[in-house]
This record gives sequence, structure tokens and C-alpha cells, in this order.
Amino acid sequence: MSTFRRRPRLGSLFWDDDSKNSEGTLAKPIVKLTTIEANGKRLATVTSRFGLTNLDETKKLQDAAGALVAAITKEMENVASTGAFTSIGAWKTGKLISDFVDKNQKHVIVNFTTFLRNETRVGLKRHCSKLYNADATKLIGFYKNFSKKDVINYPDIWRIIGKKLLQLVQASKVKEYFKWYKVNYEKKTITHVKKMDGLLK
Repeated sequence: MSTFRRRPRLGSLFWDDDSKNSEGTLAKPIVKLTTIEANGKRLATVTSRFGLTNLDETKKLQDAAGALVAAITKEMENVASTGAFTSIGAWKTGKLISDFVDKNQKHVIVNFTTFLRNETRVGLKRHCSKLYNADATKLIGFYKNFSKKDVINYPDIWRIIGKKLLQLVQASKVKEYFKWYKVNYEKKTITHVKKMDGLLK
């Protein structure tokens, strides 16, 4: 069995233009986010993997990562997983992650989604994951493709579209589906699934 593991990536937060050897990527220090226990609290910290890091920028990244985890944990306090989110909860969490990505482009973070998954664990010995690696990209996609007004007016949209969102985004079919959804939102879930499958053919 191969021991190769693909590192999770999330847009240009990791690699400019999806390339590990682009000029933009090579100019950035490569780092890994971890946590340390201090006085009963888990604090985000940055481990440099490659390249020269600016201490002030590293401190800003650590603080931002810690604030992001705290904010996501608060949003997910009363849900078992991202699938149990209300639409507004999913939208707010997507906004939190998207804002972090946009504001922290000075480093290549090789384990961002894994870090979020690990730091939002709950239960005995933190055994239960609430947010999985693919969820970060999915939540950003939800935030970017729907307005706050959309998710308030159609509170069931996240439950319906969540599992197929990334496929619809890749196929540029989100707007087409949502236009249909606004007329047909009262129909059974299976009808919506068939509609999305049809758009993805």
C-alpha cells in the first residue's frame, strides 16, 4: 500500500495558481499550523517548514488561526457536524474561513483543513470530528455562491445542496439550480437530488 498522502489545499492559501513552483509560491515561507497546551488552553502556533518567516507576520497568523478556530467552535457549538448546520450557520462559517483565507496570503499553509478538523474535535479525548477536510472548501463555496439574504429567505438550501455543492460549482450550475430551487423549494428532497443530478450530466 502506498504511504503517499496528498496534502489538503484550499486555493491560493496554499499554492499560487495551484502550482507548487510558481514565482508567487516560491516567494512565500511554507508553514504548518499546530497547537500547544498552555494553562489548560489550546493555542495555535506556527511551525516553519521552509523559507524565511517574518516573526511579526508569523504572530499575526497564529493569532488569526486561533481566533478562527474559536469562532468556528462557537458557530458549531450546538450542531453535531456541518451537515446539521442551518443555512445561516453554514454561510457564517463559510464567511469566517473565506475571510481568513483572503487575509492570510503571505504564507503557504500545508495543513490548513487538517488543522481545522483537528481543532474542532469534541468529546472524550477529542475523538469526534465535527468538521472534515472537504468541509472547508464546501463552506467557502456556499458563502461565495449565496448571499445572506438568500440563506435567510431559503433556510433549507444548505441541507438540500450541501452534498453536491462542489460538483455544481465546478460545473458552473449553482445559479441555474438555485433559480429552479426558488420556484420548487417545497418539493421533496429526492426531486431536488434528481434535478441536481440532471444538471451534472
